[in-house]
Amino acid sequence: MTTIDGIGRTNTSAVETNDYGLDTPSGPRAPSILRDGMRELMTSGDPGAALAALVVAMGRTERNSDQAMKNRAESLQENEEQAQLDEMEKNATTALASAVVSSAATAAGGAMTAAASVSSLRADRIDAKVKGVSDQDPSKTALLDQVSKLKTDATEFKGGADLTSATSKLTTGALDYVASEHDITATAHSHAASHAKSAVEDARNDVDGASKLIDKALEFYKEYKSTKDQTTQVASRRA
Repeated sequence: MTTIDGIGRTNTSAVETNDYGLDTPSGPRAPSILRDGMRELMTSGDPGAALAALVVAMGRTERNSDQAMKNRAESLQENEEQAQLDEMEKNATTALASAVVSSAATAAGGAMTAAASVSSLRADRIDAKVKGVSDQDPSKTALLDQVSKLKTDATEFKGGADLTSATSKLTTGALDYVASEHDITATAHSHAASHAKSAVEDARNDVDGASKLIDKALEFYKEYKSTKDQTTQVASRRA
């Protein structure tokens, strides 16, 4: 009795074997009716066996190719999704840094502005007091020096507040730009992951289709062989 064992076997761990010992998406392993006989059947002169062996070989090749494509697409999808998460994390971190800088600058600028106001107010009060002091009074010079220092302090505090504000705007602007770039990149990775997911589904369907083709070829051979054997037995009895 001629057999076709082993046709369609693959080493893909993601699939199981059917009743014919072939790797398919589902089905328990059972004794195979086809093993190591494809070349023999292809050259046996039996058209039914040769046709079954040819279709199984074609299905096996197609399935292996589709499985490899599916594996690549799954790997790409995983990489793109991870890259998207990384970019989203960078975006969040940069946005937080921008918020921290802005808050700190606002607090520092507010403190400097308040200090400038206090120094200016004290200078005005002392200046008003100096106007009532005689030029011959030794304390007048000290009071004038104090007024001058307070006005200088007020000017420096105001300048510091302005500088802090400008620096904050420049820094937060740069951080916001970096955050937006991370957001754009994350979106691009999201689109790529979506395309890869579609490719995975397409490849999975192709793998299933190739497995069904192999099953149909094996079912054909099984029926063909059974019919041929029965015909031979009938012919033998008549002889």
